[in-house]
Amino acid sequence: MPGRSRGRRPLGDELPSEQRRFTEALRDTTDSVRLTQSRIASKAGVGEATISGYLNGDRIPEQGKLDRIYKVLEEAAQQTDTELPYSLRKLLSMRAEVLRARIERGMVGDPPALRPVAERTATSETPAPRTSGAARRSRRRRRIAPLRGRVSRLPTRNEVPVPSEEGDRHLTQDSGTSRAAELDAYRGHQAAGRTRDAYMILWSMANALPVREFPAVVMSYRAAGLTEAAETLLHTAARREVQAALNIAAALHDNDQYEDAGVILNAARTDS
Repeated sequence: MPGRSRGRRPLGDELPSEQRRFTEALRDTTDSVRLTQSRIASKAGVGEATISGYLNGDRIPEQGKLDRIYKVLEEAAQQTDTELPYSLRKLLSMRAEVLRARIERGMVGDPPALRPVAERTATSETPAPRTSGAARRSRRRRRIAPLRGRVSRLPTRNEVPVPSEEGDRHLTQDSGTSRAAELDAYRGHQAAGRTRDAYMILWSMANALPVREFPAVVMSYRAAGLTEAAETLLHTAARREVQAALNIAAALHDNDQYEDAGVILNAARTDS
């Protein structure tokens, strides 16, 4: 099967055990069908270099991309009456273990664990020094500082905006304005003693907010001095489906919000 395994290299001993198991399972599954890596990538709508990174243990696929890749493999297997060695559910479960392990390792002293693959590749010759807790807190304060002025100038709005659809993965000016209005509405409800209304704003965001917006929203609540609201948002989000909670934790981790990622993980573990 030279065409199918072209570009692959032996998995290194430094690869964590969870990621090794996932990568080997993904390799076994792709090798079960009569499609080259290039063909799988084309039919799944991902780059050939991207799928090569998945099969070499360099990258962990996003859930949506793994879904598309598996669908291609499943269709090819059905045409030849072949049984795939791993189900999509099993691969997603193994992927979740990889994410959980990498986030936990990052929180105990190795924050760069979830850096983008391009950055990891560029610095692979010279390992990046570990970042101290004080340096991380200083970096986080520098990101929060510019938000303080924006929070103080939030517009007044009596109604709570409808959250953006889950599929909208990009922050836009409209979504930023909507989040600012939601924060302002939350503070208004709290000041008026309407605790239930305030909580409903947090509950709605925790269950509908796109993953990539979580870091900025949590940071804005902390910048406004609403620490309890930020914690409530995180704890409520931890009750979402396991994959969603892990994706939120990964997004927070990528934004250097390690403590917030820890809140999500610990809350999800407690709920389960």
